Amino acid sequence: MFLRAISAIIALLLVYFTWYFFKVDGLVTICIFGALKSILEYARMIEQENKVARYFFTIITFSFFLVFTFLSQSFFVFLISFMTLSTYFTLFTKYSTEMRGLNLNSWLTGLVYAGALTGTVTLGLRNFQHNFFIALFILSFGTDTFAYLGGRLLGKHKLSPLISPNKTIEGSVAGLIFGSGLGYLYLSQMEYQNSSLILILCCILASLFSQAGDLFESMVKRNSGVKDSGKLMPGHGGVLDRIDGLLFAAPPLYLWMLFFT
Repeated sequence: MFLRAISAIIALLLVYFTWYFFKVDGLVTICIFGALKSILEYARMIEQENKVARYFFTIITFSFFLVFTFLSQSFFVFLISFMTLSTYFTLFTKYSTEMRGLNLNSWLTGLVYAGALTGTVTLGLRNFQHNFFIALFILSFGTDTFAYLGGRLLGKHKLSPLISPNKTIEGSVAGLIFGSGLGYLYLSQMEYQNSSLILILCCILASLFSQAGDLFESMVKRNSGVKDSGKLMPGHGGVLDRIDGLLFAAPPLYLWMLFFT
């Protein structure tokens, strides 16, 4: 627990001083490297034996991330990526038909999960500056922290025992209430927000999706037979282990800032 707290503090200090000295450009740079590390971690989980396939997935997904984040026609690039991966598994692999379909699904999921969702975080930061980044941290880590505390203090009923045995319904409710509440307190102070009801709905959705993201990554790890996605952060695991909820919380927050501010 001590090691986990120390590594979290170091990571937060790194983010803070990067923003302090380099502003949004520095945070965008962190996001780019974080996206690349997340893609590498996901690739290692789904392609543990085949290094060539792992590097191919990394190149395709990171390229998609860059286009999604910095260019405008990302949907068409997604279609090209989809066709490229589909062609690869159809013509250039020696798996059975069933395994080709399963592996293609894993790759396409990774394209969206490690490519588009990390791109959404970076895109939100570029378009809405540090307010998006701070709100995302508050919503995601607030939800995660209070879900943990609520589960330790009140947890009796398992939320999803086959995927994450330690998570409880009581903890999930606590995380939803306090995580969305903290997010609302921060975002409601912004002068450009114009609908409290829609903001409340956004915070609730972001908190719910944050918990779903945590469970999703746990499912991927269980299917891959690994405990952690990586070893970069002692006590936490890899980058994906730390930002899994944050990635899922990003789209509803981005849409709220895009359409309702």
